[in-house]
Amino acid sequence: MHWNQLLIDQLIRSGVTTFCLSPGSRSTPLAVAIARDKRLDYSVHFDERGMAFHALGRAKASKKPVAIVVTSGGAVGNLFPAVMEAQESRIPLILLTADRPQELRGRGANQTADQVKIFGSYVHVFVDLPPPDQNLSGAYLCSTVAYAVDQARLGPVHLNCMFREPFFEEPRPEFTPMHTEYASSIHSSLNLERYAELFSGKTRGVIVVGHSCTVKTEPIVALSQKLGFPILADIGSGLRSSGNPGLIAHYEAILDKSPQKSPEVVLHLGDRIVSKRLLKWLKSPIYCLVVDHDKFYDPESSVTHRITYDPTQFCTELLFLCQAQEGWSQVWQELSSHYKKIISSNLQEETRLNEIEVVRTLAHVPSGWAIFIANSMPIRDADAHLFPEVPIGPIFTSRGLSGIDGNIAMLTGLAHGAKSPLIALIGDQAALHDLNSLAFISKSIYPIILIVINNSGGGIFSFLPIKSDAALDEFFAAEHNFNFSEAAALFHIPYHRSETKEELLETIKRGKSCLIEVTTHRQENYKLHQELLSEKELLCK
Repeated sequence: MHWNQLLIDQLIRSGVTTFCLSPGSRSTPLAVAIARDKRLDYSVHFDERGMAFHALGRAKASKKPVAIVVTSGGAVGNLFPAVMEAQESRIPLILLTADRPQELRGRGANQTADQVKIFGSYVHVFVDLPPPDQNLSGAYLCSTVAYAVDQARLGPVHLNCMFREPFFEEPRPEFTPMHTEYASSIHSSLNLERYAELFSGKTRGVIVVGHSCTVKTEPIVALSQKLGFPILADIGSGLRSSGNPGLIAHYEAILDKSPQKSPEVVLHLGDRIVSKRLLKWLKSPIYCLVVDHDKFYDPESSVTHRITYDPTQFCTELLFLCQAQEGWSQVWQELSSHYKKIISSNLQEETRLNEIEVVRTLAHVPSGWAIFIANSMPIRDADAHLFPEVPIGPIFTSRGLSGIDGNIAMLTGLAHGAKSPLIALIGDQAALHDLNSLAFISKSIYPIILIVINNSGGGIFSFLPIKSDAALDEFFAAEHNFNFSEAAALFHIPYHRSETKEELLETIKRGKSCLIEVTTHRQENYKLHQELLSEKELLCK
C-alpha cells in the first residue's frame, strides 16, 4: 500500500487528478490507493474499451492528463483502440495496467498475458514497474512516474505495474510523501526564477557537465564563479580544459581520498557521466536539477527537478537571476592542485610507457584533430586523468550502451563525419572485436592514428573482486598472445610500436595514418593504479 500511495501521490503532484477505472482483482492495490485519496476525481466503468474512450474524451477536452487503471490480461488489450487514437491525436493518457510478477509470466498462470510493450510504438514511454519491495526506493518510483507524466504531453504512456499477493495488508502503513518535478520547454522560454531560488544560500553546490552537453564554456564558467560552485566535467562533455576557471581536475581522487560532504544542490547539465564514484557521491543532495533533453536519465533516483531546456540559455538566464555568493569552489581547487602534483610526480618515476601515461599523452594531440576514446579501461582512465591545459578535441566516445564492438568502424566514420583527422585510443579486445574494419583506415581520406593498448586481455577485470581468483581469470580476461603488427600489414597500414612517451609523441606528431601498439601488463597496470591511490592516502595523512 505504501508503494501505491507513493505512485498515486506522485501522479497527483505531477498534475494527474482524474482517474478512470475498470474493476479487477490484480489491480486491487491501485484501486484501494485511489479510493483512499480524497484529492482526485474518478470514474468506474465495467467495460475497459468504453472506459478508455471515456478517459480519452476527458483528456482531450480538459487538455490535462488522465489515468486509466485496469487489471491484467484481456483488459489491457481492450484499451488498444483508444490508445491508437490518443497517439495520433496527442492525447495525454497514463495507462496503469496491473500485471503478474516475473515468476508467473509464461507459466500458464490465470489471466496472464505478455503485456511488456504490448502497445508498441503507440506509447511514448513504457516502464515495467517491478513488484513493491522494501529494497526499492520510493525515489525510484517517483522519478519514474514524473518522467512518464512529462512525456504524456506527446501522447499516451504505459506503466505496467506488477503485483504479488497478498495485495494489501492492514494496518495501513505510515505514508511519507515524496516528490519529483519535471518541466519541459524546448521551443519557448521558461520562468526560471523559482529554479534560481534552489541555489540561493547554498554553499555546497556543484555543477556537473555530462556527456554530449551543448553548453558553451563562457556561461557555465561565469555561473560557476558567481555561485562559487566547482565544475565537475565528464570526459565527453567538451569542457575538459583545465585552463577553465572553476573546473576541477582529478575529482575522482578528491572523492576517493579527501571525501567532501554531500552537496546541498547539484546542477547537472547534459547527459550521463562515466565516473561511478562521482555518481554515488551525487546520490543524496537536497536538490538535483537536470537540464537537458527528453531522455530519461536518473540511475541513482536522485533527480528532484528536471527541465527540458537548452543548457546554454539556462546558464545565461540564471546568471541574471542568481545572487553572487561564496561557495566551496576554492577548497576543491586547492585539493585539485595537490593531487595533480602528486599524480604527475608519481608517473614521472615510471620509465616504461603505461596506460595512464598513454591517456595523458592525448593532451598533446595537434590542434584540429578529433579524438575517440573507446570503452572499458581507456574511457575510465581518460575520465580520471585527461585534463589538458588547453582545449583539445572534439572528444568522441561511445557511451550509449558502452560496448566494445564496432569501435574501429565507428571511429573511421567519425573522422569522415567530422571531416577531420582523428586519433583513437582503444583496447586490444575492442580492436580484436572489429579487426576487419581496419580496411576503413587504409582507404580513409582523413589521417587516422589508431593507438591500441595491448595487455593481452581484458585489463578492466583486474579491478573486479574476482581478480584474486586465478582460476576465473581466463573466463573474464580472455587472455591471448596476439600482436597487431601482422593485422596492420594485412590492411596496408603503417605500424609502430611505442615503449616510451617520447616515441609515442614523435609518431603522433607525424600526423599520418598508422597503427601504434603499446604493450602493457594487466597486473602491473592494476598495481600502478593502486600505488597512485596509496600516494593520495599519504597526502591526506
